[in-house]
Amino acid sequence: MIRYLGFALLGCLCLAATVRADWDPGDPSILEDDFLPNLTDTGKAVDVTTYTLAEDFYTADDGTDDVLTGIHLWGGWLNDVLPAGGASDLLFSVGIHEHTTVNGEGKPGTKIWSGNFIAPTGGYLARYFEARTYADNLTLDWLNPSTGAGICDAVSTCYQYNLTFVDGAPELESDEHYWIVVRVATDNAQLGWVTTPDVFAGWSQWGHGGVPWNSGSGTTIYCNGAVPLAFTMTGDEIAVPEPASVAMLVGLLGLGFVVRRRLAG
Repeated sequence: MIRYLGFALLGCLCLAATVRADWDPGDPSILEDDFLPNLTDTGKAVDVTTYTLAEDFYTADDGTDDVLTGIHLWGGWLNDVLPAGGASDLLFSVGIHEHTTVNGEGKPGTKIWSGNFIAPTGGYLARYFEARTYADNLTLDWLNPSTGAGICDAVSTCYQYNLTFVDGAPELESDEHYWIVVRVATDNAQLGWVTTPDVFAGWSQWGHGGVPWNSGSGTTIYCNGAVPLAFTMTGDEIAVPEPASVAMLVGLLGLGFVVRRRLAG
């Protein structure tokens, strides 16, 4: 029976590595606000291939901590030029940081988790992402975060990138201030992180890898005002076991030990 249970669990893990995890407005999230993409002609795609970008957020004040299950963000490709393998031919490097202030300005602080996401390969992955076309026939501008310079109407298609945790996800506290830090690696194409019109998203930050935003001012992204970035997150509530449940678990473990010893004998 134990052997069959092991096979069943392995099957569940492999299935989890291929389940789609799209997110639509109105779906559950663990954020205080969901920062939806600006798909109007004032929307922008901020270069997240040349630069590392960071955006702050608050988790929902619901009294429960959560383990992350998904990160959902929106992007567009400069001049609609995709990598050779398509919109999923890239690697996401993601970090979750505590919030801090430098010279009175909010920035990413101590890193509490980081990891990479790749497209599914057919085998088990602890983290993976999938892409879908979210909207097209757009006129989004391209933005260089370091200079504020842009290219008009450079992006016509917005993709939703759904980053999924299968194992090893970070735990986030309720009603807490964090930062998400993102960098993309790909060849012969440039992805931009699409902006949000939500003013509550705050001021995003840019850097050339590492955490240069901790060194002082001058890394806030501006273009006729602060530029916030579009994303949301999903998670599972971390349940606190009841005393009776703990006692039952201990009993089951003890029973399993006894059965194993008898089988061995």
